[in-house]
Amino acid sequence: MPGVSTGLWRIAASGGTPQAITKPADHGQFSHTWPQSLRGGKSVLFTTRRSAVSGSDEAEIALLSLDTGKWKTLRGGYFGRYLPSGHLVYVQNGALFGIRFHPDRGETEGSPVQLLDDVAGNTVSAAGYFDFARNGAFLYASGKPKSNQYQIVWLDTAGATHPLLTTPRQYQTPRFSPDGQWMALGIGNLLAGEVHIFDLQRETLTQLTFSGRARDPVWAPDGIHLIYATLKAGDAMDAMWWTRRDGGGQPFKVLESSQQMVPNSISPDGRHLAYSQDGDLWILPLEKSAGENPRPGNPQRFFESQRAESFPVFSPDGRWLAYQADDSGRQEIYVRPFPGPGGKSVISAGEGRRPAWSADGRQIYYQTSDGVIIAVDCHVKGDSMFAGKPHAWPGSEGLGLFIGYGISRDSKSAAVVMPPRDELDDLKSSLHLMFLLNFFDEARRRIP
Repeated sequence: MPGVSTGLWRIAASGGTPQAITKPADHGQFSHTWPQSLRGGKSVLFTTRRSAVSGSDEAEIALLSLDTGKWKTLRGGYFGRYLPSGHLVYVQNGALFGIRFHPDRGETEGSPVQLLDDVAGNTVSAAGYFDFARNGAFLYASGKPKSNQYQIVWLDTAGATHPLLTTPRQYQTPRFSPDGQWMALGIGNLLAGEVHIFDLQRETLTQLTFSGRARDPVWAPDGIHLIYATLKAGDAMDAMWWTRRDGGGQPFKVLESSQQMVPNSISPDGRHLAYSQDGDLWILPLEKSAGENPRPGNPQRFFESQRAESFPVFSPDGRWLAYQADDSGRQEIYVRPFPGPGGKSVISAGEGRRPAWSADGRQIYYQTSDGVIIAVDCHVKGDSMFAGKPHAWPGSEGLGLFIGYGISRDSKSAAVVMPPRDELDDLKSSLHLMFLLNFFDEARRRIP
């Protein structure tokens, strides 16, 4: 699954050290996003999500008291905003709803009323495409909300796309085996997903796991084994498992935790697993044993930090770890020597997400927030890595906001998870900006 458990943070207007004010993992949730400060900074309205992929399907709107640190759920929906008219508005199923809201008491009143029926949004990130001004002007994008059904296509270096997996499903995290013959991927959402293996030569898709909550497959260097994660259910904890690609034998538990873990990369020598947990990067030693299963050691943080990091990926020679972090206040790509010590090198130029290496280790790839794949030439001098000028992968600019990608072993193609072409065309042709005046008066009339 893409992403890492992300909570709300605050920082003084004059600067300083950011302070975490919510931790979704403590509540069995994936993320807390889209905050709006209320009551002069005494409370915060925000969106909660239990799933990285289903997004708005299970999103809820909550209110946090900064005085007590406690928060409560107000209702289902996403991208909640309080209007000066005294109403809470939010998006649900492509429509804008409103309900009377009392921020001081933290309570809604009455029943919700549909105010607009064609407000676009993104059901993956639970974003609503609207905003307002204090004079009552209201701006929104009309059209269909982006769904959570995708296809996977090949994108070559000339910018042309070719079909790969075109049946719309909830595909995530395509990752190629070391020999390039197989692709492991997740299908489903965070609460009901399974790991599958796609044979690139035969073009057949085989389900590998049957736990109901499996995700984030990572290849071992031998190309025979993988590590994947499962989400806790009932009394069971979050866990990471070692298994065979062909499904032989029983999965072996390498680690369990009360917090959500996301496996990302196994070192080329097979001796370390890099994973993220609660905004930190961790390294789990994997010692060879007499049997087929490794002997896990004690996990340790890769480095101490007050910021949120995710998506750690080993370089092909095992000397470096690329990762995503918000050190600058936005998500960017960094590299540090492994196992350390050493400083970090900035790789991305501006925002960057989901790093990946070329097989020869000479390039690092990443995604921008609007889905463009960026390639950066890198070279090593001493104990530091230096990045060259970034350039966009041809054709990735027009594919829309896709949620994952994988680079082929020869770096000549990328497997891209994106909306079906007909849905993408509908979004491009049907999305329009609408501007309304005196919207607060209309809200008062409809919801007295």
